[in-house]
Amino acid sequence: MKTPTKNEARTSIIGQVMQTKEQMTQVSVHMPSGEPKSVWVPHACIANQQVIDGTTIMLLQDAEMNGSTFSVA
Repeated sequence: MKTPTKNEARTSIIGQVMQTKEQMTQVSVHMPSGEPKSVWVPHACIANQQVIDGTTIMLLQDAEMNGSTFSVA
């Protein structure tokens, strides 16, 4: 896992993995409204991932993929 510099933001996603493709993973997360939402996460943005009792926790980092920069801030 890469140690972030002071200019890099980190965030996390907690949910259930729905499907995985070559460069991205789809995760179902619960929004503050209580409704689930599906999000796609580029693999390059996943700094660390752990599964606990069927729930996936992903620590995200800024990353570059296919010439595009993804900022997790």
